[in-house]
Amino acid sequence: MILLSIELKAQVEYDYQILSVNQGLSQGMVFDALQCKDGYIWIATKGGLNRYNGYNFDVFSPDAFDPFALGASEIRKLFEDSKGRIWINHLEGIDVFIPGEGLFFHLPKPDLPIFIGWENDSSPLSFAETPDGSIWIADMEHLWRIQLSDEALQLSKKRGNAFPEYSLRKISFYQFKDSDGTFFKVKNIFFSEHYGLLAGTNNGLYHLDYKTEAFAPLTLQGYSVKIAGEESSGLLWLRVWKKNEDEGPQNLIPKVDDFEGENQIAFYDGNQVQFLKKTIGHTHLFYPRSNGNMWFLQGNVLQKWKSENLREEEAHDLHWAFKEPFLQPDDFIFKSLMIDESGLLWMGTRGYGMVKFNPEKPKFSSFLPNRTQRSIIEDPKGRLFTYMDPQYIFKDLEFEDREQNPWYISQPDIYYPTVFDEFGNGWGNNEFGTLFRI
Repeated sequence: MILLSIELKAQVEYDYQILSVNQGLSQGMVFDALQCKDGYIWIATKGGLNRYNGYNFDVFSPDAFDPFALGASEIRKLFEDSKGRIWINHLEGIDVFIPGEGLFFHLPKPDLPIFIGWENDSSPLSFAETPDGSIWIADMEHLWRIQLSDEALQLSKKRGNAFPEYSLRKISFYQFKDSDGTFFKVKNIFFSEHYGLLAGTNNGLYHLDYKTEAFAPLTLQGYSVKIAGEESSGLLWLRVWKKNEDEGPQNLIPKVDDFEGENQIAFYDGNQVQFLKKTIGHTHLFYPRSNGNMWFLQGNVLQKWKSENLREEEAHDLHWAFKEPFLQPDDFIFKSLMIDESGLLWMGTRGYGMVKFNPEKPKFSSFLPNRTQRSIIEDPKGRLFTYMDPQYIFKDLEFEDREQNPWYISQPDIYYPTVFDEFGNGWGNNEFGTLFRI
């Protein structure tokens, strides 16, 4: 398992910040996060929708006296369309928020789906937008095509009615069956710049023509597929695993070259699929279009691979384990990841709030802790001498390779040289003001 191949060396100390109820977040269980076009960070929690401006939280909650308030408290999924409208999935249906208006419009159930479950990661709701402006929403068993015009929203606002008119087309996957007679289950949908609207299903990767609504297989029939992301070249990253026993007879699953076990990573170039050799367990995969790296989350661990390194199965570029004194690692799970425009990672947790993480190495490194160094000097050979540790000569910039200072042993009243001349002589003084040359 890739995430368990950990090098035994000190972990790099990255900068991170915990945003929890102590900082104003409405609830610690975070389901999703989104940075919208105006730069705000939106955070979906079990107890309200939060908007973060970098300093403070604005919390949106239902209000029985305001028809344009948020429709429900438990928010599960967020999506921003090309017009900047935010689509919000909660347990009462779907809301559409218009940032410039500050209004929530409601598209209620039973017409539309709800999120199926927190624990059942294989079947969350997913969103996509096609070039005609249609919003597509999928759960395991259905696909909805929604067309909601700005004119309909403005008319609804004018009437004081938060329930706008919209066009809805429902496609049931019960009409599709795979080769062993079992029904389709959709894992997620994804709009690809190269291949159009795609669906990862329990029977492979499929293409859906958004103009004709024709549903056609692309690859990996007989295997469950979830789409992780797409590179600018059109290379698709996939998570692939075997069907569950209740999804069809296992002896009818076709053999796929290089598929060696449960939960493998694969990439698809439009013609063929190539698997990585290692399995990944119950890892969450993310390949953001704007970032160009593959990110893995498992438990309290975050890892990053450059795409080319992952394809060649080389070492990861970043490994970080979230550790805090209050944290029980066995009970901690990262459940969502969002990367903002500045490159910061926002990771939702199950009960601990949001963790904001800077993947860049710190600009400053700390050495020789708990020591107040008044000064430091380098000799012509590149060796380092410090004020508070005169008994050592440090031979590298990491302060790890050191040797005894013979001057300090033979002349303990001499601290260390404070300057070196062009001939390599060290000059300094002791506490009695005596000048010396070494």
